[in-house]
Amino acid sequence: HKNQSVMDMAARLSAFELVDIRVCRTWMDGNGVDESDLPPFVTTVPYGPAEIERLLEQQNYVYF
Repeated sequence: HKNQSVMDMAARLSAFELVDIRVCRTWMDGNGVDESDLPPFVTTVPYGPAEIERLLEQQNYVYF
């Protein structure tokens, strides 16, 4: 609840397709986080480092 304003902002930015928030399932498994714990605007990827590599190579993202 103490971060509700941040969560609300993230939800609005996601709704306007200004951000795409994704979480690594491998990290979640290792830290006891269940997908049902995530807000509805957050999606998961199997392995975060592989997703970063895919975005850099296939989607021309820039890492900074």
